[in-house]
Amino acid sequence: MIRGQRRLGMLGAVLGTATALVMLGMICPGSAVAAERPTGKTTPDRSLRSTTDRQPFPIDASPLRMRVETRDGVLVVYDAAAPPEADDGCWGYIGYWLSARDKKKYVFPAVLHEEGDLPTVLLALERDLGVDVEAIAATDDRVHGALRASAQPPAEDLVWEQATLLRAVEIMGIDPGDDPDLNEPGGGQTASLGDCGGCAAGIGPPRNCGSPAGLAGEAFAVAAGCCPPPGGGGGGGGGGGGGWDGSPCGHPCCAGPCNCPGDKDCNGILNGDDDDVDGDGISNGEDSDVDGDGISNSWDSDVDGDGLSNGVDGDIDGDRLRNGSDPDIDGDGTPNAQDGDADGDGIPNGSDPEPNGCTTDCPGACCTKATGACASKKESECTGTDKYFKGKEVPCTPNPCCAFGTNNPFNPQSASAYQVDPTWTWNEEQCTYGVTKAERITADNITISAACDGTQWCAVMLTLNAQYSQGWRLLPGQQEVTGPGGNTTSGNFCPQVEELEALGYASAACGGSPPATWYMLEAVRQHEFVHSRTAQTQLEGIAPTVESRIESLSLCVDHTPGKTRNMAIDEIRVSAGFAAEVSNAQSDWFRALPPAWATDHAGETDIREYEVVDGMVTNICNVSRAQCWAYCPACPARETGSCCNPGSGTCSIITRCDCIAANSNYQGNGATCGPPNPCVGACCPNGVGIGPNYPCTLTTASGCSGQFVGLGTSCTANPCWPPG
Repeated sequence: MIRGQRRLGMLGAVLGTATALVMLGMICPGSAVAAERPTGKTTPDRSLRSTTDRQPFPIDASPLRMRVETRDGVLVVYDAAAPPEADDGCWGYIGYWLSARDKKKYVFPAVLHEEGDLPTVLLALERDLGVDVEAIAATDDRVHGALRASAQPPAEDLVWEQATLLRAVEIMGIDPGDDPDLNEPGGGQTASLGDCGGCAAGIGPPRNCGSPAGLAGEAFAVAAGCCPPPGGGGGGGGGGGGGWDGSPCGHPCCAGPCNCPGDKDCNGILNGDDDDVDGDGISNGEDSDVDGDGISNSWDSDVDGDGLSNGVDGDIDGDRLRNGSDPDIDGDGTPNAQDGDADGDGIPNGSDPEPNGCTTDCPGACCTKATGACASKKESECTGTDKYFKGKEVPCTPNPCCAFGTNNPFNPQSASAYQVDPTWTWNEEQCTYGVTKAERITADNITISAACDGTQWCAVMLTLNAQYSQGWRLLPGQQEVTGPGGNTTSGNFCPQVEELEALGYASAACGGSPPATWYMLEAVRQHEFVHSRTAQTQLEGIAPTVESRIESLSLCVDHTPGKTRNMAIDEIRVSAGFAAEVSNAQSDWFRALPPAWATDHAGETDIREYEVVDGMVTNICNVSRAQCWAYCPACPARETGSCCNPGSGTCSIITRCDCIAANSNYQGNGATCGPPNPCVGACCPNGVGIGPNYPCTLTTASGCSGQFVGLGTSCTANPCWPPG
């Protein structure tokens, strides 16, 4: 039997256990499966430990329930003591994730209880650490089905976190100080661990038998395989925990830890970076059991214990020689040329697409553009326009990928100039009716997002705002014109009209002659409103330029593993480049406004003021004409018509008011004095026969002693007829 066949057989046993027990961790008492385990809060047998668990984690010695190895790392699920608040007769499970890249373990802060828990935990693993959960689900159809049918979105406040012993104990519901099974001398669980003399003497410091914490530490040491459980050697219940491996961290039965997770010899150097992983004084390249796990390199699926399976490890034996230049890639003592499985991955060279291990097409970070999810795949497997390859042997933890963002063109009309409190005072503007002043564009006035292209985040402008201030008033000593019925009289109407028509005189202090007395506040407000619209228009005009500078390459930052969009935005916003572009935007706006406001004064502001004052002027002038107030040159010229003197009958063309003043009769606007004269008419004498031979005279109505024919009648065709 060659090594590959044996190793694959072991892996098959592991996956077989996993498929059989995945659902077991989701069923409560009452079912046939759950009946295989005791009910209630019972402390699991910490003396059991599966020989297939080559990544010991000192949190629980319960039977291994699941172990799935992927390129991203290893998922392990153990039995766990149910926390007191979850003591519902349903056995819980605790799991951890061993990252293949950073060699760290992560734990999910919740015990698995229900059917949907495991899929939810897997989704959280994908969300938090960028793990390809499809690779885990693919190991078993039931896991895949549960992931699709039962998965609930993971809670935002439950995230995978780097594991610590205390955190794991807390999650498991174990209190080393209170658990009677741990601190009851000579009985309970302590008995199953052996008494104080159960371990070999004279190797390292003595055990601390009197302290509950010390006994708890011993239990965890046994779980980690540092110390043989009672009965020696092989461990209880078929667990095969192995014995103390002689590592320099001291005898395992002391209260201190041993076989530190990810750091075999507890020297502070992670296995993947340690030239002597197991601390036995033999460098990795010369050591027949590099990681000191009791499995010789020839049979070990992870020779250097760095969490990467041999087939995907760029330095399988941890000797600091990359596989491509290592004469003995798997460190088994057989040169590559004579080794039927040079990379020790269980696949004979002839069938192995990479017989020398990871040399050319090494797994690395395969990123999904839309979501930023990371999966460990070879570059040849990372295909499709929706994917991009971050690099060979680039880990997925922390996530090196980023979700590609879109950069839609900024709509200039969405820019907004808005009014704020002024920074100036009227003391600075003593001769001014109104003020519109550009105040500022600040960093808070320009909001950005960030778009990622896989290597860098670049700013995307979302909003552009600007601040201006305004004020309007009547000048000191000036009054608001309120019109007829208000403060307009026959004595002041003409000055009011004149000042309104002039759009306000200057005050005496500012050289006004005559000085300002009358105006309307609404006219000033409308004037300034024109300037505020211009401020908005000019901001819209500079928006494309501001956008192009904000979104230039000068405001891009490198994407590094774990950097999120919000982190990139924050980094850009505090950069000197962003501050400079904010200042440039303000300068652009400030430069554009003065000439634009000068154009306002060339016409638009006057038009808006006249729209206000013209109505008042018309009203005042109409009333002054109707009331025959004194003539005001600022009002329109008054209309004339014929005016008849009732005494003399003379006709003159004058204004209505002048005709009234002459005690005469106004015939109406536009009426003429003839001929015929509208002020006299034909008069036929009384007592005289009427006819062609009888006299007809033109006279006023009051001057006719006979029959008055009517004003405007003529004697040309003699209306005086003979008697009938």
